Amino acid sequence: MFRRTRSRSDRHERLVGPRDVDQWFAELRQAANAELPPGMDPDHRARLLIELVDAMHRMDPPDPPEPRPQGHKPRQYTVLTEAKPGRRSPRHAMPTRRQLRRAEPKSLMNRLHRIPKTVQAGIIVVVVVLIGVVGVFMTRPGTDGSATGLTKIRVAVLPVVDVAPFYRALDAGYFADEGLSVDMVVADSGPAAIENLTAGRLDIAFTSYPGVLKAQSERHADLKIIAPAYTADTSHLMLVSKPGGPIGKAEDVAGKRIAVTSVGSISDLGAMSELRARNVDTSKIQWVQLPMPEIGPAIQRGDVDGGVIVEPYIQLNNRAFNALPILDVALGATARIPLSGYVARSQTDETPNAVDRFVRALRHGIDDVSDREVLEPLLVKYLGIDADTAKHVRIAQFPKDLDAGQIQRVADLMLQFAVINRRLDVKPMLR
Repeated sequence: MFRRTRSRSDRHERLVGPRDVDQWFAELRQAANAELPPGMDPDHRARLLIELVDAMHRMDPPDPPEPRPQGHKPRQYTVLTEAKPGRRSPRHAMPTRRQLRRAEPKSLMNRLHRIPKTVQAGIIVVVVVLIGVVGVFMTRPGTDGSATGLTKIRVAVLPVVDVAPFYRALDAGYFADEGLSVDMVVADSGPAAIENLTAGRLDIAFTSYPGVLKAQSERHADLKIIAPAYTADTSHLMLVSKPGGPIGKAEDVAGKRIAVTSVGSISDLGAMSELRARNVDTSKIQWVQLPMPEIGPAIQRGDVDGGVIVEPYIQLNNRAFNALPILDVALGATARIPLSGYVARSQTDETPNAVDRFVRALRHGIDDVSDREVLEPLLVKYLGIDADTAKHVRIAQFPKDLDAGQIQRVADLMLQFAVINRRLDVKPMLR
């Protein structure tokens, strides 16, 4: 019914003049409207549409057509202005909207112009809203900003054996199974980790218990101990010196320079507890703070007279300079004392249930590292020791549950050596 050709008469050519493109589109939209303008009959509208399209082709020629197979003849179109014989109504002479759309140039602008303005506005609003929603989702705290949908948390750890279950849970995918994406941060010390935790730069921090208990006692932050990490055992925490150095036995420690990771930690508190039991004056000891990996080399150089170290550094320093054991810190009053745990802020959990999920994953790691074949490769990978050293590392205990009575021993020890100035009840701090 509707066929498109060049205008077949001079009359049609005379109807088309050099008009502005916007005006052509305006007339085209007006002509295609279901409600005819006053004075315009259907036949006039059909002719005007074809003339407008032809004129736009002449003003802006289309791209060259794609090559056609040899012998191909393009379809020719004409406008039938008269009803076919035998038809009930001359309406068949009018082009339908579908036919008009087929006659238009297939440019993006033409397609957009065919959409009613109310619909265009609706599309714009929807796109803007979707962009805003996606932007909010990508930047929302507690998400990793990826398509995985995992909750992102930052966890500070130290390069010590205590953290082996955490490493296992990370490698085995237990955190991911709980919907967590863990960003691991290696801290210089437990107190440094607590400082970053209270400042909001971390979600969870591994630390020795004195660090978190002191921060809570001084009301620096409202912290919760969410999971235990390690409990002391024989020969795991040792005060050592070098052979032929100024310290040959425990009684020689008075007045000497002793390296620890931080003052007021289990390292110096446990050492002072054992030395006092041997009537050694601990008030004259000069405590020197050094990162754990630097304590052994400092003893070798003579920068310090001795140091309190844990595994695997006991094995590493035995191999490096045959470190001389002076005192087992985990004996007597400090036997099987809790050493470390994981801490979170109690009132700033932006990711619901993230702590519960973290603890569940960690427990799976604790179960796994009871097998030395699982544990030793973790020590090699994350602590930077060789496989032979990993075989000789002494392992203490990885508890799964928090024990308020045992952790209270640490707080009481801190009070005894004036690290805190009042008794602290640890039970409300436990998750």
